[in-house]
Amino acid sequence: MTAVLKSAVPRHGFRLDTENEACEAYMRQVNGRADTYTFDFFDILILGSDLEKQLEGACIPSSHRPGITAIVRSAGPHKSRNTAHWSARGEGTEAHFRRYTDGWRLMEAKRLPVFGGQTRQWRIAINHREYTAIQRRAVAQFVVQE
Repeated sequence: MTAVLKSAVPRHGFRLDTENEACEAYMRQVNGRADTYTFDFFDILILGSDLEKQLEGACIPSSHRPGITAIVRSAGPHKSRNTAHWSARGEGTEAHFRRYTDGWRLMEAKRLPVFGGQTRQWRIAINHREYTAIQRRAVAQFVVQE
């Protein structure tokens, strides 16, 4: 059964500003009492910055970035058994982002189970034109040897 959230996400998501009290309250509401493996508001700001760096690293022009979506899942407990309180499972966060002309926005967040040894997972959806451009750049310095 999914819990009904008191505050809803705005139609065009939460802007990732340093002073966005509504987004901060939304993340506290999504996470509830879970805090170890979840994303808080400041993690969301950092994720937006990291997503932008990934697009820059892929050489996607800023004029082609609006409309790109991303899903980020938090990491789980460390797999090391050297700790006395190791748990094979925890509560994490899955955050859905969308790129607008003014930057990334948080569209939705939800809690999900995370497991020992699970790393942070990124899934960025770009259009086919950008995908083929990245492929061409990746193999541009290679020729087929005969």
